[in-house]
Amino acid sequence: MTNSGATTLTNVTVTDPLLDGANGTLTGGPIATLAPGATDTTTFSGSYTIQQSDIDAQSVSNQATATGTTPDGDDVSDLSDDNSNLENDPTDTNLPEDSEISIIKTSVFNDENGDGFCSVGRDDQLQLRGNEQWSYDPNECDGNGSIIGGAKRQPYRRTDSRALHQER
Repeated sequence: MTNSGATTLTNVTVTDPLLDGANGTLTGGPIATLAPGATDTTTFSGSYTIQQSDIDAQSVSNQATATGTTPDGDDVSDLSDDNSNLENDPTDTNLPEDSEISIIKTSVFNDENGDGFCSVGRDDQLQLRGNEQWSYDPNECDGNGSIIGGAKRQPYRRTDSRALHQER
């Protein structure tokens, strides 16, 4: 906060609609006295929790208002700016989406009859973690680790890897 005017301001406050809601906080103030040209970077502090709607919109737009009282008792206000005192435009923060999801699926192959093949109905132990990696031929087994289809017998595949991407 900088007093860019020629007179001392008193009772300087900040309001911010984004920080007034359930997802934000604005603390501190008011500044009792702010002389011409003086800057105060510690009295006010704010935080905002990014919401899914912000991510979906791929940005957050924010603008605060500073208000102070002149020696004549008049209130003066200014809107926050992102790079210039003259523009009065909001600060827009881009939020690039990470539209990928990944799961690692590992299993223990129970070769119950010792033939080296997976069979319809075989129960294998599965574990899921981030970054998809399948331990079965995806054409022969469903996503739950069970073999699908008729009486097909396929060699057990341990390293078939695929990426899973969200499409818009």
